[in-house]
Amino acid sequence: LALRMLYSAPFFIAMAWWASRAPGTRRLTRADWRSLAALGFIGYYLASLLDFMGLAYITAALERLVLFLYPTMVVILSALVLRKPITRRAVLALLLSYGGIAVVFLRDLETAADPAALWTGGALVFGGAFLYAVYLVAAGGVIARIGAMRFPSWAMLASTVFVLLQFAMSMEMSARDLYQTSLDSGADDPLVFVLRNNHRGYVDILRAILGTSAVNRREASHGDRPRVPAPGRPRAGLRAQRRAGGDSRPRRPLRARRA
Repeated sequence: LALRMLYSAPFFIAMAWWASRAPGTRRLTRADWRSLAALGFIGYYLASLLDFMGLAYITAALERLVLFLYPTMVVILSALVLRKPITRRAVLALLLSYGGIAVVFLRDLETAADPAALWTGGALVFGGAFLYAVYLVAAGGVIARIGAMRFPSWAMLASTVFVLLQFAMSMEMSARDLYQTSLDSGADDPLVFVLRNNHRGYVDILRAILGTSAVNRREASHGDRPRVPAPGRPRAGLRAQRRAGGDSRPRRPLRARRA
């Protein structure tokens, strides 16, 4: 993870610099920096840490299934925190998603040598997915303040700092041992080792950009929705205008209206 963050960091630095050059861009306040640090810590560092910890207990196939429940968590959190309604189609999707995960999890419990390890790994990965969902829900207000291009740049750079700090404090392997670990995992060529980590870094870049764009579009679709008056009831503004005598439409004579 530290290598992936290092490979993607130069791109995010360039993206943050480019976004800050746009005309009319305001300077980030202390509150903005605190929000970026908190969201970077929760959304990429802590969520990824729990995900990797869970992989020590469960298979990668089950980990992927549990991890990608985070869109359903975004729907539930948006309804609870932001008061956004859940449609019937979304309810059906939630039931199918969690029902499918329950079926797979129960099947793995029947064949697991250590059920406690399966529960531990599932809980860790589920916690990582939940933290990433919290990140996506909480990011909407920050994106509206600082922009959809600057937010993923600084949030990812903040998470890079946390990842590198943990790596520096817990580093027990030398560079040679780290390279030997890469050889044991199948990368028997230095070029393959570099290209593989570059590929993972590019995936992190695309995930950050596309995720931020999705949050920005979601907030715009909910925030800019016009209010439609109830059928058969005139708008309050139109009634007030008529009372004030500002209605410029010609009125029919009284006799014609009675007829």
